[in-house]
Amino acid sequence: MANVFDQFDDPPAASVAAVPARANVFDQFDEAPPAADAAPQQPAPTGWAGLHWPTMPSMRSVINGIEAGGQDIKRTLTTPNPNAPSLIGMVKDASHAGQGMLGLTREALNGTLDPTSDEAIRRATEGAMLISPVGAGTATARGGVTAIKALSPAAADAERLGVRFSAGQRTMDPAILSREDAMMGGALGDEAQKVAQDFRAGQRQDMLNAAGGIEAAAGRGQADLARNQDAGQIVTDAVQQAAADAKAGYKAKYDTAFAQDGSLDPAVFTGRPASTEAHPNPAMPLPGPAAVPDAYAAPMSRRITDALVSAPDPVIIDPVLTPAAHRALGTLDNIDNLKLGSIGQPGAADDVVGINLRGVDQARRQLAAHAKAAAANPADQRAVRSIIDQFDNQVQTAMENGMFSGSDEALGALKDARQAYASYRRTFTPQGAGDDVGRAMNTIINRDATPEQVANLLYSGTKVGQNANSVRLADRLKGVIGEESPEWSAIRQGAWQRVLGPMEQSPQRAATRILDFVNGDGQSLAKRLFSDTERQHMTTLANVIKATAAPAGTANTSQSGNRLAGLMRKSLTALGASIGGTAVPGIHPAVGAAIGAVAGRGAETLGGTRAAAEARQLFGGQVPVTIGQRLLQVRRPILTTGQRRVAPIARQYLPGQDQTAQ
Repeated sequence: MANVFDQFDDPPAASVAAVPARANVFDQFDEAPPAADAAPQQPAPTGWAGLHWPTMPSMRSVINGIEAGGQDIKRTLTTPNPNAPSLIGMVKDASHAGQGMLGLTREALNGTLDPTSDEAIRRATEGAMLISPVGAGTATARGGVTAIKALSPAAADAERLGVRFSAGQRTMDPAILSREDAMMGGALGDEAQKVAQDFRAGQRQDMLNAAGGIEAAAGRGQADLARNQDAGQIVTDAVQQAAADAKAGYKAKYDTAFAQDGSLDPAVFTGRPASTEAHPNPAMPLPGPAAVPDAYAAPMSRRITDALVSAPDPVIIDPVLTPAAHRALGTLDNIDNLKLGSIGQPGAADDVVGINLRGVDQARRQLAAHAKAAAANPADQRAVRSIIDQFDNQVQTAMENGMFSGSDEALGALKDARQAYASYRRTFTPQGAGDDVGRAMNTIINRDATPEQVANLLYSGTKVGQNANSVRLADRLKGVIGEESPEWSAIRQGAWQRVLGPMEQSPQRAATRILDFVNGDGQSLAKRLFSDTERQHMTTLANVIKATAAPAGTANTSQSGNRLAGLMRKSLTALGASIGGTAVPGIHPAVGAAIGAVAGRGAETLGGTRAAAEARQLFGGQVPVTIGQRLLQVRRPILTTGQRRVAPIARQYLPGQDQTAQ
């Protein structure tokens, strides 16, 4: 198959007469050949005031350049991209636009069209939009530049947050957004692309600054985390300290209670012996389980075992599964026999009339020693704790029901100690198989968890707050460390950092995570950590970030169209440089050659400068008005000569023209 560009080659000498009249599409711009008897044409002057014409590139060299670029264009056209506009339509539109631009240039230079009129600018704008890598082949491009539209809701929010918006983002006008995307992809020149890229970098920094403001507010001047995992270490230190303080507190209360004067009836431990005689210190008939007749018929170990088995959540003691609890029952048997350790043992013939509270404390300490051995076995640990709880319950019930004689303050002190101990247990230890928060607290206190592990407990997995355990843990921690504490501020700040993630890499993903946190799966945790105003501020930032993404149909995501447009611009520039000298009938050939040479050399620079100026306006947030309205404001002067109107760019090359009209 013949090369598509062969039509532009000079024909062989032997077949000149056979060339059809319209074989070359550029023949329409050539001057008619001189008559046979015409005088030889004089060579073109070298210019005025020392102006020398640059060497004109040959048609063959231009065609070779276009043909080489055609290979890149072919690859672009044959690469599937379902998200991009029609590339075939773009090529067709760009071809029509190129022909229209040549005609527009011709009319402007020969003075038949005012280059600053609405008609001229409209035609130039439509051509530029058709060449746009996104606008070409779409109805949006053919609509041209539209008038001012109302600002989008996100534009006002962006201004409040200090995030710069382009004109397209402020109005969500598809035509403007397409134009901005073309600039961003380099379709309108390197200078315009740099303006666009600088804007994008600045906008991204603005969004980071806005997110940083929320982060600082979350820390409330009390926290300044380098990373969200640091909150895990801060929480670990605070919880461990709070647990140690609580433990020391309940122990001190027990010491106070057991230091009181008085004694318990030995039957509380040994059980009441079977006898028909009245017991010397019978239980008083008060309401409650202890007032039931023969409440102390069995020894304490039997009463505790029965209570564990009959509980709503039974505790079964097994020598294999719960070895430490099984040994604790053996300790209870010793206590039944009043073998209370270092405080002294009664002889076989001794009649024990009472056990003071220090002896009760000694018995309890023996049971508590088994808890340390059960630390590695959750089931065993639960069983030992249950035995200790039942021991405390037996002692308190006996004191409440007349089995204690002595100081009136002893009972109150013992109740305080028991409440402190129960509070410690509820706050820092698991309360059964389903107590996930208790297990998390135990992990923080006793398992040497890393900051990363604790942060995962605080914030859940990939979506912050998606796990209900993190919500319940937040409630528990709020009660432990306090809502106004620096540690709580660290939890807030770490949560926000976790939500943002690597925002500088993907702001749009960060916006999705923010909305999931505030309004989606993480909203329960968000409500625990942040106020309504703070959550609204987060939502506003997410919406602003979302608004910076180009809507569907206004961006060339693969940038193949933008690269194609760049190739076409360079090809058209080279082609214009070659034919510019012959495209203006009615002007001296030397003048036409000068204009063509200057246009060929300067068109790309001038076009790039003009596109860069437009980019600075669009990416500066200046929403464009209609072209005619803008020109009416500027009223750019036109240089005229006789009946001809001359574009300012050409006046310096016309004979007899200077900076003022003649």
